[in-house]
Amino acid sequence: MYSQQSAWTLCRSTTPPTIVKPRRAFCRSRRNAGSRVIVNQPFGGGSLLANLKHRPLPEFARDIGCTSWAQLLLKFVLSHPAVTCVTPGTGRREYMVDNVHAGIGDFPDVALRQRIAEAVA
Repeated sequence: MYSQQSAWTLCRSTTPPTIVKPRRAFCRSRRNAGSRVIVNQPFGGGSLLANLKHRPLPEFARDIGCTSWAQLLLKFVLSHPAVTCVTPGTGRREYMVDNVHAGIGDFPDVALRQRIAEAVA
């Protein structure tokens, strides 16, 4: 049975983390409203990773156990306080295994999230 006391408001986002400033206000307003944010396709359908594949992974990625851009970006999204769930889509086993490793180890703090955003920009 539906109970308003236990219900969550879920907000779905398909915007990749390259659009950081508008998403900050959205996530802050959702968190303050008691909503939970589910991020679908955090890589923008693969376009974000395609744009980053020729860039070296920043050295600071190792500090939080990341060995790929996908892991770093997933940790970036997962570490936001308003985000409850991230659902990257892939049909390839090796990408799925890589994505799972983003859930292991430390997550970036606010300062490191800013560095990640600057590295992606």
